[in-house]
Amino acid sequence: NTDLRALYRKIASKTHPDKTGNDLMAREFSVAAAAYASNDLAALLNLAGYLNIECEALSEESVILLETNVDTLSETIEKKKSTGAWLFYKAKTPEEKELVIQKIMSHLTRR
Repeated sequence: NTDLRALYRKIASKTHPDKTGNDLMAREFSVAAAAYASNDLAALLNLAGYLNIECEALSEESVILLETNVDTLSETIEKKKSTGAWLFYKAKTPEEKELVIQKIMSHLTRR
């Protein structure tokens, strides 16, 4: 994706330790590199906003990539909401918490 690559290069030029001469922006560069490697345009756009980097209008291909990023995030959220930890956190009463613990324990003993 050309938008992804161009945005990554803008961020890298502003954050890469070799370009800046210091390590103050090394964390942001690492985030950008990981986002670029995983085609996470949404994360790059977020980082660009944080760094006050102007973005060009996105191509249709980039909009589709963003939609894919959003779908992936939504799936990740739904998976996390089905975990025992989330269900335990959301349980309102001690009885509900006990039911969650029992489900977890029964799952563990089946292994």
